[in-house]
Amino acid sequence: MVCVARVCTAEVDISGRNLFWAEMPPPAMRASIKSVGQLEPVSARFHDGRWHVISGYKRVYALKEVGAAILVVEVPGPPDPLTDGLLYLHANTHRVLNDGLRLRALRYFQTWMEPMELTQRIAPLLDLEPRSGAWRRLTAWLDLPVDWDAMLCAGHLPLVVGPVLSGFDQADLIALEPYFRELKWSHSRAVQWLTFLIESSQRERVGLGKLLERSGMATTLAGNLSPQDKLRRLFAQARTLRYPALANLEQRFDSLRKELVGSSRWEMIPSEGFETDLVELRLRARNPSDIRAAARSLDRIAALECLPELFSISR
Repeated sequence: MVCVARVCTAEVDISGRNLFWAEMPPPAMRASIKSVGQLEPVSARFHDGRWHVISGYKRVYALKEVGAAILVVEVPGPPDPLTDGLLYLHANTHRVLNDGLRLRALRYFQTWMEPMELTQRIAPLLDLEPRSGAWRRLTAWLDLPVDWDAMLCAGHLPLVVGPVLSGFDQADLIALEPYFRELKWSHSRAVQWLTFLIESSQRERVGLGKLLERSGMATTLAGNLSPQDKLRRLFAQARTLRYPALANLEQRFDSLRKELVGSSRWEMIPSEGFETDLVELRLRARNPSDIRAAARSLDRIAALECLPELFSISR
């Protein structure tokens, strides 16, 4: 027999950990409850003289605000964290889920389930295929400290870096944390930046903390640049760290290019990775005058003594 009761707000507890997606009721729900009252009961277990909510957090919160009695449907039996979490999850299958919500659910259930059971029972309820890349990325994220969850939910880093980050030890994660706490990274930039750091760390056999400090990236993070300028510089510094010889060639080419081109409209582009001595010249012209000015600039460039150096940088 289903037991339905109307109880006072003081008897209803909404602090249970099983309410892992609990959030404040929206204004429309508050206005509705204030206007017409509660239309649907909430699910709860009765234990130790109080009703512990299984599903219906927002309704209870709104009813408590107006001091109204709460209509409760009793879920029989003593509290059970796993069962109560599953009931809450089933009651919320209508939710539009994102990575942050899925992760909050997984953090809850990982306490009560082994990885295989988590995959078999929880993945379908989170609208994910157990063998999908999205599920693998979520479960890899569970290896990270829980403090990293807030940065993911705030959009500071994408879920795709979870498998990469899960390979770092605690000291490396502590060194990396400020870079993701303060800046918002795109998918591709975050993965590539971390890849540069991993490969450089392995080559030089030093921890990430020392690597970040020695490369100047810690100084960049603490500087007064805009967030986007910091991201660009950090990426460039990590790339230079990973490919020092290539960075040196690029620096030499850029210095010569500025000396040769000056303020003209010509662009000089080296071969990919300086694999050959080939240099590409490009010109954007808006009118015939631009063409004539570019021709004069080209004559000047051809007469400069440093021109041959441009074609021997990679030797």
